[in-house]
Amino acid sequence: MYVWSLEISGEFSVKSIRQVINANCFPVIHSATRWVKSVPLKVNIMAWKIKMDGLPTRMNISRRGIEIDSIVCPICNSGAESSCHIFFQCNLVRHLARKIPSWWNVDYVDVSSYEEWYTWLVSLRLQANLTVVFEGIFYCLWWSVWMFRNKILFEKDTPSQASGFLITLFLILIIGVSLDVKPRSNGSID
Repeated sequence: MYVWSLEISGEFSVKSIRQVINANCFPVIHSATRWVKSVPLKVNIMAWKIKMDGLPTRMNISRRGIEIDSIVCPICNSGAESSCHIFFQCNLVRHLARKIPSWWNVDYVDVSSYEEWYTWLVSLRLQANLTVVFEGIFYCLWWSVWMFRNKILFEKDTPSQASGFLITLFLILIIGVSLDVKPRSNGSID
């Protein structure tokens, strides 16, 4: 006679094995999942994947044993491309992230992870409806950065060639209109 040790009754259950798999395979996140109704669902899902470190970044692909040419960030070429790096530590993203709070005269603190960003967000003294808008703008920034990264990797553009694409995509998501933004000759986005 067989006994299932994960259940007091000794009988097998899918629930008991699912709990073991979840406890051992998924990271523990202490903040609640946030959904911003004013941004597209795909952008909310992207933010959730950033929080869960569930995007196919070069680091995550490499961890799964898949051989790739490089794990270096294709945007800045100065760090391993993880979710923390590409959305919080990459120089381009830090530059853009500092500009967003300046629209509200809010001090920005450089953060290195989703958890640190979320801690900073909830520490702001903004009205609740403005905090949601603020959060949605960051979600749109992250979506734009991911699309920018994919354009560099899969269309073989250099970051300076693709910078106009990043600005245009971000503005389309934020204000909902198409703008004809062209990068400067030196690739700057200021």
